[in-house]
Amino acid sequence: MYGPFSNAGPDGMERELPLHDPSPEDLYHLSAVDRVEKGIEALPRDLFDAVKCARESDLLREAQGTKVIDKLVETKIDEYDGYRLHVSNRELEERPKL
Repeated sequence: MYGPFSNAGPDGMERELPLHDPSPEDLYHLSAVDRVEKGIEALPRDLFDAVKCARESDLLREAQGTKVIDKLVETKIDEYDGYRLHVSNRELEERPKL
């Protein structure tokens, strides 16, 4: 899926999107409150949030095609459900005994 990367630059230029100055701070160590105060948007927190972003992205659809993105979304939702529904050994060991 390198197509979106090659489309992102020209898309930004066409829409005259501003370039942000590089940050001298280590963004990974900023709190959520600090990021909001500085206007820094966070990346998706998990696979489900990332899939929602991909599903809504016109740039991805233009770069890869609607059928490809729809299939990717379907596949990743199934993958997410597999993780979400899996009960790990740790969860079984740490569950309260009734």
